[in-house]
Amino acid sequence: MTVVSIDRNSLLLRFFLGLALVHLARAQSEDLIDANYLSRGASPFPRFWNSYRQARVQTPNLRNGPLLSQMIHNGKLEVSLNDFLRLVAENALDLESDRYTYLIAQTDLLRARSGQAARGLPGAPVPEGLFAGAIGEGLGKNANVSAGGTGGTSISAAARQIFIGPRGTFDPTLSANFSFDRVVSPLNTLRVSGSPTVTVPSVVLQTIFQQELPTGTGYSVIFNMQRQSSTQRFLLFNPSFQSFFSAQVYQPLLNGFGLAPNQRFIRFAQNNRRISNEVFQEQLNTSLSNAANLYWDFVASTEQVRVAEQTVAAAQTLYDNNRVQVQIGTLAQRDVLQSQSQLAASRRDLTIAQGNLKMQEIKLKSTISKSIESELAEATIEPLDPLPQAPEIEVPQLTDALNAALRNRAVLHQAQLGIENLKIAEQYTHKNLLPTLGAFVQFNSYALAGTPGPMFRQMVQWVYPQYSAGFSLTVSVFNRAAQADNLRARLESQRAELALRQTRRQAGSAVRNAVVALVQAKAEIEAAQQARESREAAFRGEQARLENGLAAPYAVILAQRDLVAAQSAEIQVRVNAAKAQVALQSAMSTLLESHGISFEDVLRGDVFTSSARP
Repeated sequence: MTVVSIDRNSLLLRFFLGLALVHLARAQSEDLIDANYLSRGASPFPRFWNSYRQARVQTPNLRNGPLLSQMIHNGKLEVSLNDFLRLVAENALDLESDRYTYLIAQTDLLRARSGQAARGLPGAPVPEGLFAGAIGEGLGKNANVSAGGTGGTSISAAARQIFIGPRGTFDPTLSANFSFDRVVSPLNTLRVSGSPTVTVPSVVLQTIFQQELPTGTGYSVIFNMQRQSSTQRFLLFNPSFQSFFSAQVYQPLLNGFGLAPNQRFIRFAQNNRRISNEVFQEQLNTSLSNAANLYWDFVASTEQVRVAEQTVAAAQTLYDNNRVQVQIGTLAQRDVLQSQSQLAASRRDLTIAQGNLKMQEIKLKSTISKSIESELAEATIEPLDPLPQAPEIEVPQLTDALNAALRNRAVLHQAQLGIENLKIAEQYTHKNLLPTLGAFVQFNSYALAGTPGPMFRQMVQWVYPQYSAGFSLTVSVFNRAAQADNLRARLESQRAELALRQTRRQAGSAVRNAVVALVQAKAEIEAAQQARESREAAFRGEQARLENGLAAPYAVILAQRDLVAAQSAEIQVRVNAAKAQVALQSAMSTLLESHGISFEDVLRGDVFTSSARP
């Protein structure tokens, strides 16, 4: 039989540790914005007041991400290019700002779902063709509550014209008006009211509930009630209770009929969410390509410092040897002065190279952090990736590179989505060419009694009903405004198609130029390597000749200068090749994929919790 011993303290420790982790995860999630909520809005059920409260939006997070502190060890930050780009994606302030464009797109969709006009985004303005009138007009207007049906004159057999038009928005609206009124009227006769003055106090309640559906159908329900008393004689009821109930429905049959024209702003806002993704991806591609170039500049600066240090060491050796030769009488003092001058110049070049490296390091720290805290400020950055050599550079097939660019470039996707928005406007203006023909029905119920009970019974039993139905037709004789809107929408769509073709051509040219530049950079590396090897051999030869007394020290100095120039030229062509690789990846829009970076993770960052795809 096996006896299991359970440490009570250990169990308690694990329990409280679990609670702490749950609390920490909840606190972190509360610090993020729910992107789905921004496009959905607060539900009015069961707490209807949530719709009238300001939604909670967290302040921007200005703390550095956890990856940065995890990578600093013993005062050193050793980073490869992949790690460096991950840090940029995590902490770059410009990307942190760009993430909010996607969140703003969510609020535009929320506004469009209410039936109002979308506001658009930077890079995705609202096409003017989506508006039936002036810019800023939404889908409909709410009708105001009115007293129609609460007065005695409402019950009349006189013929009258009935007209019901579109009303409301996608969000149902309840309006109410409560008022008290007291009127004292002088009269010039006693025969009508039996008194020279009449005092009439009134209490009125007016309500209307209305909504427009996505099909264009608009409906409203109206209930008005009035209590009125009077000093006038000979009245049937004093006080009197009057009520009016009306149900109205309006349906457009031509202009304004269907989902397409009425949901145009919703479709536009959904497209804009996708456009905001593409805008962010293009900005991310640009930011990371700039950061990669900055990384390679830093690597080149470290190489320049290494070359300068080697140059100082060689100049120091030459100077020391010349001093010894002068002391034994085999060299003139002039040779020592020349070598001393070369040593001073080499030390100057080393100081300049070290200063340039320090400035590049500051740029890198600013790029990978939201704030340069003490740990990062004191750390030394050491790059892990060397500048590329010619055999390491792979030049893709031009056809594959072009296909990748056409498939991946965010600017092309953005232009295509912009055309889709213009197509929405084109469809709407086409529908708007039609005359306005609408059908409506209305049912009213009136009531008049001395107490509330009989009044409500009359209204429910339809004692005094009114039915009406009809059609309303509006025809513009020339219809020039609608023609102009439709023509403009179609012309703008065609212009956007041409702009897309131009953008595709520019993307293709960028890929071709990047491929050519990469091929040239690879060849330049091979030539620079051969030149540097030749200068190294010449420098070693001059050193050997000097040791054998066959060359002057100045010849060694000249050979050293040629070697330093060749080394600097090789570093420059290698960094150019590294940047050419970045330019090609950027033109193909494969920079993120090449360095193992997830676009969805970068888009969310530590700002919001979901991507809320349409």
